[in-house]
Amino acid sequence: MMTAASLPALAQTVSPGPVHLPPDYSTNSPTMQTAIAPASTLAGPVQPASTNAPSASAVGSNAPATAATGTADIRDIRGVISIPYPLLWLMYIVGGVALAAALYYAWKWLHRTVIKPKLPHELALERLEAARALMNEGQVREYAFAVSEAVRLYIEQRFGEKARRRTTEEFINDLLKQTGTPLAEHRALLEDFLMHCDLPKFARWQLSAAEMESMHESARAFINNTRPGAPANVPAPRQPETVSAQ
Repeated sequence: MMTAASLPALAQTVSPGPVHLPPDYSTNSPTMQTAIAPASTLAGPVQPASTNAPSASAVGSNAPATAATGTADIRDIRGVISIPYPLLWLMYIVGGVALAAALYYAWKWLHRTVIKPKLPHELALERLEAARALMNEGQVREYAFAVSEAVRLYIEQRFGEKARRRTTEEFINDLLKQTGTPLAEHRALLEDFLMHCDLPKFARWQLSAAEMESMHESARAFINNTRPGAPANVPAPRQPETVSAQ
């Protein structure tokens, strides 16, 4: 059992630092008051020992285990792990099909057929052919309107002359002021054709099938002779012959 007389000798053997005393010794007892003075030469204050502090043997026994555990947690970097993907080939196939479709439509768009707009004389000839359905004695007035409209519209599109909303007299008077133009060269033939169209339109003249055919050929010849690139010295078109009236 430790006595007060043995405390000075014990204090000399203890290394510098805090001193932990058993809980049996109280700093207020007379014995501890005598022992505190020699122990004051130590490097640290005297502290009562904690009952919860681990013993040196316990700390020493746990240190190797902790070091071993920390070393075991440090592992080297592993290589790339290949994760199998079952839909990978399906994605490749779908992507290839989409790329092929895009290339096909791009090629088709680059080599598409460009539809050129029809020229005025081509449109006029189509209108004349459509007017043939009215070429009968019961629709003479309607036929005269159709062929006259086809020629007048052709004149506007081909030569830029306003002819659809003007009377034949007004239109021909303006042509008399022009010289050296393709339209002025056919002024006499055009005047005769339009005047013959006005007879069934406004005077309700009746035309035979032969007369309507002659009027049709006259309009066709006028369009072909005035179209771009028409050959020169083309014979004059036949004039329609209106021989009957009502």
